[in-house]
Amino acid sequence: MTTTPERAKPNIEWLAQQLRITIFHSAIDLGDKIHGYWTEAFGSTPQQDDTKNLEGVRVVGGQIGDTQWTMNIRAERTDILAQPVNIPPPGSTDVWNKFERGYQQAMRELSPASQLLINMTPSINRLAVGALLLAPAPSLSEAYAKLSLTLPRFQFEGLDAPDFSFQVNRRRRSQVSSGIWINRLATWSIAQGQTVSFGRVGDGSPVASGSRIQFAASLQLDINTAHVDASRSIPADKAKDVLSELMEMALEIAHEGDVA
Repeated sequence: MTTTPERAKPNIEWLAQQLRITIFHSAIDLGDKIHGYWTEAFGSTPQQDDTKNLEGVRVVGGQIGDTQWTMNIRAERTDILAQPVNIPPPGSTDVWNKFERGYQQAMRELSPASQLLINMTPSINRLAVGALLLAPAPSLSEAYAKLSLTLPRFQFEGLDAPDFSFQVNRRRRSQVSSGIWINRLATWSIAQGQTVSFGRVGDGSPVASGSRIQFAASLQLDINTAHVDASRSIPADKAKDVLSELMEMALEIAHEGDVA
């Protein structure tokens, strides 16, 4: 594999497998407030509210349309996760669990729920936006062809290696709140998937059979404000703007590729 200075214009139709907003805050107990928040954010009561005793994580969740929303609540951190409900059409051999709408629309659907949570969260220390995106391809070579659009410094032509990963963190200074640095961690890789079906032989024993392996270009993003002294917090009047900035940076990398 060699490198080349030429830059191609990315043209990848990424689809989202998982999206995440994380709020790091001072120790709080959201208690019964979560049910009121959930009703305001999603227009219904949560279908799940459990505490995993070993991890001490409260899990609140529910399905809204084609999206499974989940909140993982710890004393000093709250995650909002959005994942597609995997209901493949009849006869489909697609192995990828993904939102059919574009990643831009799916990611921006996180904004109202996360900004509402910011309103009820005092003393926010850090913010993060995460995404797992993929672009299915009919073959390994075509998955690499997609990666070549977003990683033009690499020459993938003729590469026959299903295992590839390139990770980089390109820090930027926040443009909306002075003194904040933002980590822009991006990992490009090749994903593989395969459907497995079960049938029975003559004696009734189950036998697994799989379809051909499918490939996809993959992009994992973790855009977060850099860790500073735990006693320092993001200014309350800037938290929503900083979150919007993180989301726009995630969209920029997905659209533009590996940019400084």
